[in-house]
Formats: sequence, C-alpha cells, structure tokens
Amino acid sequence: MLAMKIVHRCVSLWIAAFFMLAPATASAKAGKLDPNFGNGGYVLFPQEEAYSANDVKVQSNGRILVAGDMAGTANAIGGFSVVRLLANGRSDPRFGSAGLAVAQFNSGLNEANSLAIQPDGKIVAAGNTSIDSPTHPAAMAIARFMPNGALDPRFGSDGTLQLIVPGATSSNAFVALVLPNKKILIGGGAMFPSGESGVVVRLTPNGTVDTSFGASGVAKTGSSFQVNGLGLQADGKIVALSGSTAVRLLKNGSIDPQSARSTLIAQAHFGMSMLTPDEKTLQADAVHDSQSGSDTDTQAFRLFPDGSNDPSFVSPIFDFLRSTDDIYQNVPFGIALQPDGSVLIAGQGQDSNAVYEGGLARLTPSGPLDPTFGHGGIVASALDGNDQFTSLGLQPDGKIVAAGLSLRSGSLVIARYLSQ
Repeated sequence: MLAMKIVHRCVSLWIAAFFMLAPATASAKAGKLDPNFGNGGYVLFPQEEAYSANDVKVQSNGRILVAGDMAGTANAIGGFSVVRLLANGRSDPRFGSAGLAVAQFNSGLNEANSLAIQPDGKIVAAGNTSIDSPTHPAAMAIARFMPNGALDPRFGSDGTLQLIVPGATSSNAFVALVLPNKKILIGGGAMFPSGESGVVVRLTPNGTVDTSFGASGVAKTGSSFQVNGLGLQADGKIVALSGSTAVRLLKNGSIDPQSARSTLIAQAHFGMSMLTPDEKTLQADAVHDSQSGSDTDTQAFRLFPDGSNDPSFVSPIFDFLRSTDDIYQNVPFGIALQPDGSVLIAGQGQDSNAVYEGGLARLTPSGPLDPTFGHGGIVASALDGNDQFTSLGLQPDGKIVAAGLSLRSGSLVIARYLSQ
C-alpha cells in the first residue's frame, strides 16, 4: 500500500510539473524561426542583387508577396518588382518569371513601396520612378498585376501608371489601399511651388485619376509630411497618416471639419509608423542612448490623432543585439500590429565589427518588451551572415514574415517566425 501511495504521489507530481511547464514551453516557441519555411525558416530569393524590400503581404492562400527594388530587372538601374513565394517558402513558378514580376517605368530608380491585394486576386503595387528631367525628377509609379504576375492590360497604360500630381514638380507614392468600390487610394508626397505637402490620390478601378476626389483627383493633408499610412472608416471617410498626425478626409477628399473619431475597417502603411484601429499612431524611432553617444537604439511611441503622446503606452529604449559588442546601430525599419494589440518592430542590429543581424522585437499592448517572445522580447537572426529586416507581414495564423536584405550576398532575405 505504501508503495502504491509513493507511485501515485510521483505520478501526481509529474502531472503537475507538466502542466506548470507546458505554458512556458509553448511561449518559448514565440520568436523562433519556422522550420516548415524555406531552409530552416528563411529564404534567399535567387536574385542577383536586391536594393529594398519595402512591403510584405500574405494572400488568403498563404502565398507571400514582397515589394521592392531589385537590380538587373527590366533593364533598369532599379527594378519595380514583386516577388511571390509559396506558403512553404519556395518561389512560386506560376507567378511572373520564377516568382518575380516586374513593371517597366524609366531607366533610373524604380521602386515598389506598397502592395494592396484586390478581392479578385489582382495586385496593386505603388512606388516611385525617377524621370530624366530637371523639372520633374520623380513621379508616382503604380502597377497592377494579374494573379499570375502579368501586368493587367485593363489598368492604366498596359498595366502601369506614371503620375506627377497636378501642379507639382515631383511626386512620390508610399502606400496603397483598395476601397470596397474597387477604387484605389494612393498616399504619398508632392513638391509644389509653395512647398512640400502630403497628398492622397484616388484612382478609378481602371487606373485613371478620379477627378471627383479632392482637386483634380488629389487631396492635400495640410501637412508638409508625406502620407505613409491610410485608413478607411465604416462610413467611407478616409484617415491619412501624415507625419505623426492623423488627418481625416471626407469621401470627396476635403478635410473633415468634425472631430469625432471612428474605428478603421481597413488600413495600410509604409515604413516605421502605422495607424491603429482607433486612429492612434504607432511609431518606431531610432534614438540615441544617453549612456553612449555612438549607440543608436530603438524606441516605440503611441500617439493620439493630434500627434500628442499617449501616456498609457510606455516603451523602453532597446537594442536588437544584446551583447557587450553591440555599440552601434540598432535601427527600426518596419512595424506591425497583432490582433491582440502587441506591437512588432523589425530592423537591424550592428556590432562593432560592422556585422548586421536582422532584428525583431515584440512589445505588449502597453509598451514593455514581451518576455514570452524570443529572449526578453527580442530576436536577432544572422541568417546569411550579414542581414537587415526592412518590412513585416502577418499571416492569418499569426506567424510573422520579415523581409529584408542580405548585405553579404546582395539577395532578398525572407524569414518566417512563430508567434506563439
């Protein structure tokens, strides 16, 4: 009887220990590379050289799109390009040429900054193209691709649109958002004789400028900062993120005189700042650590729509690399918001030997680093030996896709991480 009691006691302790350890074991997976993706969690896209990876979108079928600027494409210095991978990380052979689709604009820099996926599977890419003109050095570049990567002949001029904002000498596009009525919003910046301004352009579904919006199809935000975030309210009003301020526009493109806010039903962004569903702004900045004049670190902020700081969100200053050798750049490039309110930041960490690692950080909804993610909220990955992450995307299952560059081989690097 005593032996049976001892065995029962040991089994009970083992079961209790299992259930105490199980959550920690599960949470320890968060931030690990997904072994079911590519080569141990990452892919080097077979491209001679990549200059940028500016946006990541995951399609409903699990395929991954990356927009950027790749050399050696379209006989251009920089190629306006979209890459598509299968859900397992392999290049999609049914998209473009071996997974790469290209739009031709001009012989200078051509860069895709933002992706928007239409309900019919067509892909809108917006960015910039350099023009060989001293009076018009840059224009908005927009392309629409068919689901197979071919340019859509029903959009613009054989699938592309090159646009200088009316009255401007130079224009740039940074974010695209497809509306429920199939019209397309393009956010960016333009240089006018009176100075620089954030702008929102609305296009018809066939890629022409919708002149019923704003002034000749263009709405100015009243801010000198470019528009790098767009949101849509249920009532059709538009929110443009210009700098750290959220500007709301009426359906016709005029600035909304009312101050009432709403919940966003759709949004898109570029770079290190984004709108939250309640119209606040999340922003990741490179800051200098007061303890070291040469060290650049990262900190996140949450701002009210008027640009003032939200005191309920407090982020620490942190490094992507946590070692005594980390005395240089820890710079953010991308930001994303998980459904539970957690904040993801992508960037790079550099050590004193000028070697970079791709960095990820996850903050809790109130700002502190999430201790269940990676090592104290931080993940640093030396995938190809010298890497940086410049954009982020989230899969429906919560997995995290980070895209950037291998500075060693000049390739596009795409990695997928477990979220829980």
